[in-house]
Amino acid sequence: DILNSLSLKIYESCDKSKERKDALIQCLKLREEIFIVGQDVPPEIDFDGLDDQSVQLLVKHKDLPIATSRIRYVEETAKVERVGVIEKYRNHGVGKFLMNSIVEFVKSNAEEKKTKVITLGAQDHAINFYEKLGFETYG
Repeated sequence: DILNSLSLKIYESCDKSKERKDALIQCLKLREEIFIVGQDVPPEIDFDGLDDQSVQLLVKHKDLPIATSRIRYVEETAKVERVGVIEKYRNHGVGKFLMNSIVEFVKSNAEEKKTKVITLGAQDHAINFYEKLGFETYG
């Protein structure tokens, strides 16, 4: 069962360790595979220069990086961005695992980071997924 062998690491933006730098490289490689190659997202849209100021999340199945996301804090908002799971691992609960972990992380740090709301921008094909997790569509 895939879910029983997942691990999640969260790297704060203030963490300047080699481990975070290596994880960021893995996250960027995943995003390239998922968004740029897999969904034809232009590289300049995905690689926007905001990763150093973002919390990075990396999900691994055993030792293989399979999913990623980032959280950017802007005023009182936690902006969930770049949520992606490599194709082979979709529809196995990995995205739900990642999103539930993000919500838990944001809630547990809400007071410290003065967060009042979680937002995310979703591609049309993913809206139903996020609605099932309790997010509401607006705009």
